[in-house]
Amino acid sequence: MFSNLPNLNHLDLSYNSLSLTSNATSSVNHILPNVSDLLLSSCNLSEFPQFLKGLKSLESLDLSCNKIEGKIPQWMQEVGNGSLTYLNVSHNSLTEVEHFPWKNIEVLDLSSNLISGNLPIPASTINFFLISNNSLNGEVSSLICNATSLRVLDLSHNNLSGTIPRCFGNLSNSLEFLNLKKNKFYGTIPPNFAQGCRLTNFNLNGNLLEGPLTPSILNCRGLEVLDLGNNKINDTFPHWLGSLPYLQVLVLKSNHMHGSLRVNSSNEIHQQLQGYHKSREDW
Repeated sequence: MFSNLPNLNHLDLSYNSLSLTSNATSSVNHILPNVSDLLLSSCNLSEFPQFLKGLKSLESLDLSCNKIEGKIPQWMQEVGNGSLTYLNVSHNSLTEVEHFPWKNIEVLDLSSNLISGNLPIPASTINFFLISNNSLNGEVSSLICNATSLRVLDLSHNNLSGTIPRCFGNLSNSLEFLNLKKNKFYGTIPPNFAQGCRLTNFNLNGNLLEGPLTPSILNCRGLEVLDLGNNKINDTFPHWLGSLPYLQVLVLKSNHMHGSLRVNSSNEIHQQLQGYHKSREDW
């Protein structure tokens, strides 16, 4: 069938139960030399399809919600090495990621796997890096801050530890969404959020962070969600957060806040916050 479609560049076979025979895997790359977008989500795949080797012009690949185990094979570096910008292998059973050979990758989703070890560092071209709900441990290398175009970083629900890299403060010139929830980070919140900080969602809930809040967070004028709950932050109530014009959700529960509330400042914050249910845990 595909042999009559030599110009096909977008192929979506998601939500099927595909059985890839040896003949199929050896010939698909010749039949579809120009395919750039390939979607194989929820296809009951148990491994990376061998036919991917020949897809040199692939730009977007979705293998999410399958049953792929183990690690990303080394031959995957042949797949769209210069062209691949989007790769989604979330909701599989990957256990190891050694390196990322794709030099122009922009969106990489590895969330909800079984990946352990240190946090792998993607290419500096990355915009969206999602690796939540895995078993990562160890400290986060400051090398991740070489990704100066990073907009979304989700490391939540792992076992990462150590201090939060100070360079995240400078990265906030591009970073819009930073989720470090449910890890084991300790120390203080980086004190150096840069002028022009673009963060809109900042989640540190469920770590071991202590010390005072940093006033430099006021440089993040577009901040809408600030979740610092379930830490060991020791500070007086941060009435100065009332000067953040777009703040809608503020979570400070289960810390070591102390001192008295100033009526004017607490009312100012309350007026701009939206309703927030205390038992909500899905951020």
